[in-house]
Amino acid sequence: MKSLISILLFSVLSFSAFSQLNLIENLVFKFEAKSIDKEQSLIQVTGHIINNSNESISFLTNKCDDFEGSLESNAVKVTPRLSKSCNAYIAEKHLIKANSELEFSAVIRKECLTKELALNFLFIPIDKTIDADGKIINYVIKELELKTYKIIGINTTKN
Repeated sequence: MKSLISILLFSVLSFSAFSQLNLIENLVFKFEAKSIDKEQSLIQVTGHIINNSNESISFLTNKCDDFEGSLESNAVKVTPRLSKSCNAYIAEKHLIKANSELEFSAVIRKECLTKELALNFLFIPIDKTIDADGKIINYVIKELELKTYKIIGINTTKN
């Protein structure tokens, strides 16, 4: 009986992981970036996460640095430009409806001067039915064994 329950649980978790991965493959991250200071180290990013699937998808960010903390670059070091003090990293859940997009704005600090900025979005999907708002994000990720997926960004900045 225990093995039957284990097999059923594994099947449900495998289906859920497969379904989630399928949804993530239908996401596109596009962004525009422009310098907002003379040294060109502060960058205003307007990002778009586009959901090309027929299902809505929910994901987590850190409420304190919002979308800034979900951005990374392989080419240069980027860090969130925090304008507030954070005592804890609290989860905030977002929803992107089917066949729609979510637009966000972020300011990041670029550690070196490069002409072309390459950004990726660190996407942490979560089931729509789970209430994670207000909980410490690392505990939620660990407790639910959530995975982080890297969505390669497409820079649409016009020169």
